[in-house]
Amino acid sequence: MQDCLNFLPVILGTDINSYGMARSFHQAYGLKSLALGRKKQYFTDDSAIMDVIITPEFDTEPVFLERIVQIGYELSKLDLPLLLVPCSDVYVELVTKNHAAIKQFFYFNCVDEELRLELENKQDFYAACQKHGLHYPETVIVNRGSYESLELPFGFPIIAKADDSIAYFKTKFANKNKAYTVNSKPELKRILDTVYSAGYKGDMILQDFIPGGMETMYVLNAYVDKSNEVRFTSTARCLLDECLPADIGNYNALVTGDFPEIDAQCKSFLEAINYRGFANFDFKFDHRDGKYKVFELNLRQGRSSFYTTAAGCNLATWLVEDLLGEGCSGYLRHTDEHLWLNVAKKVLREYTPQEMRPLANRLIAEKKFSYTLDYKKDRSLKRRLAFLRRKLSTIHYYPRYCKLD
Repeated sequence: MQDCLNFLPVILGTDINSYGMARSFHQAYGLKSLALGRKKQYFTDDSAIMDVIITPEFDTEPVFLERIVQIGYELSKLDLPLLLVPCSDVYVELVTKNHAAIKQFFYFNCVDEELRLELENKQDFYAACQKHGLHYPETVIVNRGSYESLELPFGFPIIAKADDSIAYFKTKFANKNKAYTVNSKPELKRILDTVYSAGYKGDMILQDFIPGGMETMYVLNAYVDKSNEVRFTSTARCLLDECLPADIGNYNALVTGDFPEIDAQCKSFLEAINYRGFANFDFKFDHRDGKYKVFELNLRQGRSSFYTTAAGCNLATWLVEDLLGEGCSGYLRHTDEHLWLNVAKKVLREYTPQEMRPLANRLIAEKKFSYTLDYKKDRSLKRRLAFLRRKLSTIHYYPRYCKLD
């Protein structure tokens, strides 16, 4: 544990990302966090390391602004530094848009509103990638009025996904996927018809499909301090991705390691655009040209980002040192090997690609593996049962949605 500091982590969100951050704070400082969110979720329920306040419609700007100012005012009476950590896209947006009102009560480190808008607009984001040497798949962006007459400059299969992740999350329709692998023009039209008929009004991103399985996917976490310098990078390779249709694009097993090319590209990019705060990149390696290509930049830590803390590079300490301590110094390219899991080990052993199984089995045998939700200092009966249900559910649904090699 770090030297004891007296502050209150205030976490925006109640999902597994939020729990991972609360656990990071507790492991480093022994502190209990406060989570604010719009609904109760099992990830953060009945926890000994965090309290949770639920406010319906907390993810809408009028409710958020009124409530965060009210809570900030009440917490300020504790005479403790309040460290604010947004854990989803919508909370990053709400914090950046209401920066002036929030900063009177809370310490936080996020991108400014201008850069947020630029990076969330994929056309601007890919232009920045092009300018600063970050490779990405060939991409076409379409809207409600242009997709029916579309002619793609690349062939099928392709990937289709929403540009506006927040608006798409709020759009409801049957058989909704986070992203789609599309094999033909008629199939693409059916998907886009469905998405736009459901009320989604944003752009859709169509990308060249990069061949290769889950073993070609990578994720990187980074922290950029208030002086716009990258202080750490931590990269992991995917051993198993999510197969539930609504959650395609998420990870269920990652192994950290030494990936210097990805680290160098992301460090250079983040410093070139004057980024601030946590960043989370998704990549895929393209064997056709030998390049790592970025799919997405999340302006926060991701749902699987606890893999970095689990590997020995605690996420919380960077934020605390930067905002409440003496500041960060130097740059750490963290490369220690560790396995992060969100499935039963049986599922990992059966469904991870053949070439990755010896690595997975070795790390399990060496006990170099962790689950975000399995924390020895937070094992109430309710939490242990929820964790067991999660593992059992993966044993049941992987055979349905994922074919064995």
